Amino acid sequence: MDATQRVARKAQAELTGILERIRGSPVVHADETGWREDGHNGYVWTFSTPTERYFLRRGRGKAVVDEVLGDQFAGVLVSDFYAAYHHYDGPKQRCWAHLLRDIHDLRALYPDDDRLAQWADAIHQLYRQATAFTHPSEQQRPEQQRPEQQRPEQQRPEQQRPEQQRPEQQRPEQQRPEQQRPRAATARAATARAATARAATAHRPTGPGTAPAGPLPYLPG
Repeated sequence: MDATQRVARKAQAELTGILERIRGSPVVHADETGWREDGHNGYVWTFSTPTERYFLRRGRGKAVVDEVLGDQFAGVLVSDFYAAYHHYDGPKQRCWAHLLRDIHDLRALYPDDDRLAQWADAIHQLYRQATAFTHPSEQQRPEQQRPEQQRPEQQRPEQQRPEQQRPEQQRPEQQRPEQQRPRAATARAATARAATARAATAHRPTGPGTAPAGPLPYLPG
């Protein structure tokens, strides 16, 4: 426990900096969930931006929102529909998943309400526009964001054409003469040796005291 407290004291300055940066952010995402610790029920809260994360364990009352955001936060608070976020006076963005699910349930409850249907369609269209803006499709992305459309000189070596490959990557039939299979060279050497032997035998002199050039001829008896 003593070591944990020492670490907490050392990190206090960094935690204060994170909290100040969150309070100065134009958008903060908040959420909470149950967290049981040492046999006691409680809730862990998170307040997040694209670069910062702040966690703390408290109860589930709205006072936690005021404790973290303070009086200086004036940005957009993104949250679900839990009542602890309702009292915030600044702009709010509700979780799209919760909102669309609630709208679907409303349309199921009042299927004959034309005004409700028009309003629900308008909200859904707004959601489509928002997602298209923040998460554009492959066709809408700029050319420089598509790595698969790189120029030929930027391609990987394994994507080059066969004629652009290195000599050691060529096919066996395209290798240099000294790299060809040894069988052809061996056959040619054997043929040359046989021809040389026949020529030497044909021109070997004969006479008294000289061994015959080849095998003795067959003489019928």
